[in-house]
Amino acid sequence: MSEPKSATEQSEFADSDVFALDNIRLELLYAGAGSRVMAGVIDYSLFYGVSLALGVATVAVLALTGGSEAFGGLGGWVVAFALLAFFMFESFWFAAQEIMMSGQTLGKRALGLRTIAAQGHSASTVSLLLRNLVKMLDIIVGGWFLVLDRRSRRLGDRLGGTVVVHEMSNAGAGALRRVPQGWGPHKVRVAEELLDRLFTLNDDSARRLSEQMLGLVARDDPQFLADVPSDLAPTTRLAAAFGTARVQASGRS
Repeated sequence: MSEPKSATEQSEFADSDVFALDNIRLELLYAGAGSRVMAGVIDYSLFYGVSLALGVATVAVLALTGGSEAFGGLGGWVVAFALLAFFMFESFWFAAQEIMMSGQTLGKRALGLRTIAAQGHSASTVSLLLRNLVKMLDIIVGGWFLVLDRRSRRLGDRLGGTVVVHEMSNAGAGALRRVPQGWGPHKVRVAEELLDRLFTLNDDSARRLSEQMLGLVARDDPQFLADVPSDLAPTTRLAAAFGTARVQASGRS
């Protein structure tokens, strides 16, 4: 069992570029400015298309019902209300997509990106709402933050405590056929990421991380490994324990 970390170490660990679970640390693949901008182009093309359609429909209804004359004397108030409604619709449009699609908008899905919490787990509803409150401001200054910030965080990401990462290949994602008793979504996600990334690691790193994950499994659910031969190589044993086929097919020992 590892020694407790100091407050300083915990602070550094929480702000590091890792997917963290006990001693298992996996680097997050942050989405850079280029992919973020491309996803934004797709998202805003759809958003402005829908906004234009709603605007035209509203004007048409007011013209047909005579409502435009009733609002005519309000002048600036009508403009202010329209801008407020546009801002609220913009925030809702993107936040609703990310909440319903687990951190993705239509643009992010097309580019294989996802918004997650800065510590590596799924972003909460509150975080997704907060990051979308400053969309309009981010259009003006967010680009500089994407370029200058080492984790490509815009203002909304800083406000919501989120980052945007590249999705891993779907070839091995979600392939866990069994998980230890008592494991929650975060531990399962780290195990999925580890098994999916073993092919990108050198043999020593893959073996070390596999041993650490096996140790964590043995601590949390000793019976989970009971039917898995102990003489297998760590990577092969880990794959067999979780019932994944991808690592076994690789031939890595």
